[in-house]
Amino acid sequence: MTDPHTALDVLGGLLGVMEHGPFARLADTGAFLSAEGTSEHEAVRRMLEEERDLVARLADLLIELGGTPSFGVPDPRTANIHYLNLNYLLEGLLSAKQEMADACVQALDGLARWPSAAQLVSSIAETLRKHILILQQLMAQSSPTASGRG
Repeated sequence: MTDPHTALDVLGGLLGVMEHGPFARLADTGAFLSAEGTSEHEAVRRMLEEERDLVARLADLLIELGGTPSFGVPDPRTANIHYLNLNYLLEGLLSAKQEMADACVQALDGLARWPSAAQLVSSIAETLRKHILILQQLMAQSSPTASGRG
């Protein structure tokens, strides 16, 4: 018989990583946006919605396995995020997404005996990889050379 506590620990750790980054804070605050940034804002808004869904699915699986999701508190370094322009935030958002994707890869190693958990984490990792590509595209579009400002 496999120990469900191992899966709970792994999934709980992943939930902590996802809830601790700047996306969790950004979802609650929003960032200042210029009129020209509306498409960027829409892309980030969609990512926020998808991330909320992933976090909810992860929390549901923790409950299903007999655990209790612990959401913790957002990273205090993100407290001023609502005062910043979205273009300024892109690098930090990209870094946070990469950290989450790395956490998923590490989590998969500990979930081999829990197919439903491994499948969910794999799905989360795939969504995060898509988000990383979107953020990289947004950063390229907002760079001074991409907009003719350099």
